[in-house]
Amino acid sequence: MLDVETIVKAGTALGLGKYTFLCHPRYVMENEYYCRAANSVIPAHSLRKCRFCPLLGGYTQGEQSGQPICCYYDFHAGDGNFYTPHAEKERIDALIEQCGVPEFPHFIRPGEPGKLVEKALQYAAVAHKGAKRKGSDLPYIFHPIEAAMIAWGLTDDEEVVAGAALHDVVEDTVYTVDDIRAVFGDKVAALVASESEDKRRDIAPEHSWQTRKEEALEQLKHASRNVKLISLSDKLSNMRDMKFDFDEIKDELWERFNQRDPAAHAWYYRSVRDICKADFKETPAWQEYARLIDEVFEKY
Repeated sequence: MLDVETIVKAGTALGLGKYTFLCHPRYVMENEYYCRAANSVIPAHSLRKCRFCPLLGGYTQGEQSGQPICCYYDFHAGDGNFYTPHAEKERIDALIEQCGVPEFPHFIRPGEPGKLVEKALQYAAVAHKGAKRKGSDLPYIFHPIEAAMIAWGLTDDEEVVAGAALHDVVEDTVYTVDDIRAVFGDKVAALVASESEDKRRDIAPEHSWQTRKEEALEQLKHASRNVKLISLSDKLSNMRDMKFDFDEIKDELWERFNQRDPAAHAWYYRSVRDICKADFKETPAWQEYARLIDEVFEKY
């Protein structure tokens, strides 16, 4: 654990203001920690997701071995109190309810670019609240965060990055394209709509999977570069999770999906790779995506 003096000095050095403090070194216990981005108490192995989070401010002892330093605005910074992960969640829940603190914290300082992205992640955090990644104990919001950060590495267009943050909202929550349009405008709404499958809720998902993916791929073939960028960001985030889980549980991984044939997943992810290749083959994101596909689907 870091002591308060070290935390205050680190925050000052990072220039993050008096209402910012570093939470992970304080709140990681033996098996769990409080994550401000997800506003959840989650298993310590989930710290691996921190390196894709906009709240990341560095590492305590180097990226490979140290704990992530999480930077967020906190109304009790420097009060000297130490909170357990569950007590910290209760405290933040009270601030959200009583003080209008957003579900997803501010991470852009006034005057900096990125406000639209911040707003989109706050919206996504509310829309996906309580949801988990399929077959996982990870809060769902980790996926939109990661997709948005991948997209931000590929473009400076904040509307495109916002679209990546919101890409699953219409498909998986009660919010509609019109809801997105009312808050974020036509361009972001169109990008989100382009990433939203027709779920065919009158058909069992395992029976509609192939049709839905064929339609998505056909649409992606004729899509704009921005739509392909969001799709690549989404699928790379998925592949990172698949790789982590595959290394742990091997072929048991496929039991968590509606489509349980790994060859079908291999076909789909390779198809997205091939469609995006012309636009992104020189980028680290596409190259990482291609490598992960080879590693996970080597047998298929």
